[in-house]
Amino acid sequence: MAAAPRQFADFRAALKAAYEEEISGEAFFATLGRHFGGRAAEALELFAEIERVTEAAIAPVARRHGLPDTPRDALRAEGAAEAQAVSTMGWHGFLDHVIADYPAYVAEFTDLRDRAEGDDAAVLQTLVDHEQALLDFARAERDASPASFARLYRYLSGFAAT
Repeated sequence: MAAAPRQFADFRAALKAAYEEEISGEAFFATLGRHFGGRAAEALELFAEIERVTEAAIAPVARRHGLPDTPRDALRAEGAAEAQAVSTMGWHGFLDHVIADYPAYVAEFTDLRDRAEGDDAAVLQTLVDHEQALLDFARAERDASPASFARLYRYLSGFAAT
């Protein structure tokens, strides 16, 4: 069964969840990449980098809204533990998981962006774009498209100076 988008009571709660998940997501994908190896490891290293640059992009919005600092080590440990829990599903199983569940994140991030005021909406579009890049990659990779990695590199190209 595919994941459903979570409903958040307010903008700050949704922003906090998104921001913290970018931090834990970097560790999640890096850990998972070490488990899989090969082409999967290469893709998951890019996923981790995408999480890192996205977190850096939205950090100013998180600070502007006064989000409390959750210890990064705790978030990273959470991400690594989650990776251990899903590492048994195999590469194709993981791609199926992304295809089934990540549309919920796209919907959550779209809702967050739509709730934002002023310049925050443009910054939070990066959340939508990064999740869509991961989802597009998974679909293309599952279909054995030779251009699957292009989706990840295209997203990262917007952060070349970071």
